[in-house]
This record gives sequence, C-alpha cells and structure tokens, in this order.
Amino acid sequence: MKFALLGAGWRAGFYYRAVRAIEKRLQICCVVENNPETAEQIKNAWRLPTVKNAGEALKFKPDFFVLCLPPAVLPIILCEILKYDVPILTETWAAESVESMISLYEETKGGRNIQVSEQYPCQPMHSARLSLISSGMLGEVRQVQISVAHGYHGMALIRRYLGTGYAACTVEGRRFSMNAVKGPGRQGWPVCLSFQQEKQDIITVHYKDKWGLLDFSQEQYFSPMRSSRILIRGEKGEIFQNEVSCLTEPYPGFLKFTLRRECSGLDNSLCRAGTVSITGNGKLYYKNPFGPRGMSDEEVAVATSLCYMEQFIKTGESRYSLADELQDQYLDWLAQKAIRTGKPAEGKEMPWARGKENDGK
Repeated sequence: MKFALLGAGWRAGFYYRAVRAIEKRLQICCVVENNPETAEQIKNAWRLPTVKNAGEALKFKPDFFVLCLPPAVLPIILCEILKYDVPILTETWAAESVESMISLYEETKGGRNIQVSEQYPCQPMHSARLSLISSGMLGEVRQVQISVAHGYHGMALIRRYLGTGYAACTVEGRRFSMNAVKGPGRQGWPVCLSFQQEKQDIITVHYKDKWGLLDFSQEQYFSPMRSSRILIRGEKGEIFQNEVSCLTEPYPGFLKFTLRRECSGLDNSLCRAGTVSITGNGKLYYKNPFGPRGMSDEEVAVATSLCYMEQFIKTGESRYSLADELQDQYLDWLAQKAIRTGKPAEGKEMPWARGKENDGK
C-alpha cells in the first residue's frame, strides 16, 4: 500500500524511517509541503516527490493520507481533506478545549474514515505486557502506575491496561517543580550546563473499582538522568517494569519470571540490529512483525500503526479510533483542570462514548 504524507517536520521523520525499513510493505507516494524551501530539502534528502496540497497528492492515487502537522492546524486540515473520501491516519494532537473536541467529532461525522496513530500500545514491551494481561495470568487488572509518557499518551496506556474503555471517572492532579539540570532535547544537549525549573505532573484517574496513576516529567523523553517506570497490578499478580509475579495452580503456587527482550545484531551477530521477540517463562509474548531492521521501539510502533491501516481499509476494523483519541484528550483535559483548580475533576459521558462498549479497545 502507499500513502501521502502531509508534513515534513521532526515527527514526519519517524514515518519516513519506518517506511524505509519495511519498504516492501508500504511506500510513501508523495509528501505534501507548501513551503518551497522545505519541499526542496525533502526532495533532496528523502528522494520523494512533493506537492503543495492534498488535492495535488490525489494524482499519485494514495491508499490513505498520513497527517504529521502542528496541533494548531491539524484538526483544520483533517476536516478539509475528508471531502476526498480517502482514509486518514493522523498523528495525535493536543486539543484546545472540550468544545473543540465535540465540534471535531461532529464535523467528521464520528471519525468514520479516520484512525489515529497512538503509538505507545504498539511499542514492543507494552505489546508484550498487554499480551500477558490478555492471557489472564494476572486476573482482572485493578491498578496501573505509569511514568513513561505525558498527557493523552499516558491516558491511552492507562485505559488500555485497565480495560476501562469510555467508563466514567474522576481525575485528580498536582504539579510540582524542582531546580534541575536542563537535559537534552530534539537537537541534543545544551551547549553549556544550565539549570531549569523541571515540572512534574502527578495525576490519578479513579474508576468505579479501578484506578491509574500518571507521573511524568517532560525531561523523561530525552534525558538519561530520568528513568521511566511502570507497575500493573491484577487480582492474582503484577508486572513491575519487566518482572512478573503471579499465583499459579495448585494454590498457593507462585511464579516469578522476567519478560526478556531477544535482540539481534549484538556481539558476534552479523544480523541487523533490532528487537526480535519478547519472551517469559518459556512463552512468546511479542514477536516483531517486521523482524530486526535497525528500528527503535518508537519506529516499530509507528510502522505497526501504518500497517494496521491496511486492515482498517479492507475490513473497517479499528485499532485506535478518533473516539479513542478524543477520550484520552478529554481525560488529559480533566487532569489539567484538576491541576489548575486543585479540586477533583468529574468526568461525564461524552458524545463519542455513546453506543461504545467499555471494552478498553
């Protein structure tokens, strides 16, 4: 399949690298970029044709569009290109308000032709943990504590691990700050040692009989000085990072094991570097669908989101819909409200939740 890529910024680079690694399965037919200088750079660096708008991209007959655009314009362009009746995979974005979320849902007619590239559940280790949970080994998951991603990304993982779908919840939040060394960003380390007020959000999401905690500092994405962590607790066991502890039969049997990542390209291996699989206690919980191709976990997740589009186009089966994205944005909005006011924010059923099953998918 082939797609037209709208956008040529830092985030679009992940899609370009993912496609290069799995080019036999997917192709970028053109890049939509209206800045002449940037378009020329893309032509030279990526060796791909460029056009000025989505309408011009139709001459390449894309199977779908991919949107990698700034949050301020992404919803606008999303609504504009729906008229072409071409399926859309869009990057996530931060909505301005609840009103804008509802308006977008109505304007896109419920997101009928739209999928959203929420990549975190597709990363190898998250996929392995979700596979283990679906096996029933932990029993019903009642609690998850996550410190791996911010805002709506973190909410997406909380909902997925808890399996709460669109259920009503209460959100509480606090923001803390501390003086700390400024770490690296997209362009690497600062030239000189400098300090900043590092902000950290701690948010709790309370469901009827389940709860999640999101603890995150923006420094975690790039800085080696900050670690990520995750704890998933079920009725019969838990996953802490990659360590699994659970009851087994006959009672009170007990089992501990590690989710181990098998990689190639290490030591004397002449294969390309990358994740091959994730196993634990003699069982396979994740197999890289692309094989080791030198991709980061993020690039594997992006490639997985892209390949799900083929399934969506052929069968209509959704992996992560516009309704899912709006629900996670809404939970993030509740969290920011709780931080601002210092009071719990009560969630309510939103238009995109009506008629949905609370199955966590």
